Amino acid sequence: MMNTNRFTRRRFLVLTSALSAAFVLSCGAMAWAAWSVVGHASDQATTGVLSGVVLMDGSQDESAWPGATLERKAQVKNDGTLDLYARARIVCTWFDSDGPRPDLDSSLIEPTLSTSGWELGDDGWSYATSAVAPGEALSAPLMTQVHISEHADSTYAGLFPHVQVELECIQATARAAHDLWGRSTADDVVSTDEDVDGSVVFLGREGGFEFHPGSQDLLGTFDDVLPGESYSRYLAISNTSDADASITMDVSSVSRRDDESDASYDRRRAFLCDEVNLTVVDTSSDAVLYDGPAASSDASAPLLIDLGRFSSGELRRLRVVLSVSADAGNEYQGISSAPLMWDFQAGGDDSPASSAGLLPVTGDWSCCAICGVAAVSSLLALLVVLSRRRRLDLDSDQPDAGGEPK
Repeated sequence: MMNTNRFTRRRFLVLTSALSAAFVLSCGAMAWAAWSVVGHASDQATTGVLSGVVLMDGSQDESAWPGATLERKAQVKNDGTLDLYARARIVCTWFDSDGPRPDLDSSLIEPTLSTSGWELGDDGWSYATSAVAPGEALSAPLMTQVHISEHADSTYAGLFPHVQVELECIQATARAAHDLWGRSTADDVVSTDEDVDGSVVFLGREGGFEFHPGSQDLLGTFDDVLPGESYSRYLAISNTSDADASITMDVSSVSRRDDESDASYDRRRAFLCDEVNLTVVDTSSDAVLYDGPAASSDASAPLLIDLGRFSSGELRRLRVVLSVSADAGNEYQGISSAPLMWDFQAGGDDSPASSAGLLPVTGDWSCCAICGVAAVSSLLALLVVLSRRRRLDLDSDQPDAGGEPK
């Protein structure tokens, strides 16, 4: 009977120890059943070149006499990459064989301005009434000829009437022309807020991410961005897997190209860090998920944007806005490529219980703490049981008054 009781107690202790160990191992397994998947996509932001040139027909070295009319056709051409508005001002000066004669009356040189396509402002500038596309010239010339006033006396005989055209160009948006020139050009606005949809689909732990239309130019290249303008793109994020997932988006800093100089790299970084603002909005709730510089000032640290927890089958639409500072100067013209790298990461847990809220999401250590406390408590309880059983065994081995073990 004594041996049977001891065997039963030992079997109980072994079973208790095994159950405790299994509990501890299962807790560890639950705490570490997390996973993460990463996908990469990119877009590019480029700045355009705002540039115009005056095409002049006729020689500036042709002498003139009072009452004469000379052919002097001046036309404005857009030789940049952006649609532009133009304004021009004509400055006339008399020249002789030794150079300019500022002492002579330049008002006696009378340019003939076009009566269509241009409007003469009170400030002395002529304003083009329509925008000019890259590579194109305004159909209406600024001026067609130069007349020498009959009031010019013999002092001006044989001199050369020089005509210089001062040209200023501005991007073809109503706000720019209004703010800088005080001109209303709303009817000729070239839209710069075109919506280009892209989508990111999370397929699951094994499938990873899928990008449409592709991993390059995910949202459509932000071409020829302009100071003071904003550019919106819409991005659909969906979770088509059979499990919930937390999704984040990292916006990487500008990377250095192999063939790039330090000055060019610093210029691109300064543009995105200092002159371009990135805003990400969840359109379903109008919640602003991020609003700040388009690139991190720390080249080794991306911008982390938490998109939230996506249920299985859930789709959300984000609005991604790039806003270029109105103070961005001419030094940023012609930036050929300023890449914006989008890194998406999804994290979750394989256990079905996690969807019911029984297990933590990725990065939650509360379960580990609970499991640790439970394991320690189990071990302490086991030690107490062992100690009590040991004392009972010792007492049972002591002989009773009759000389027999208890």
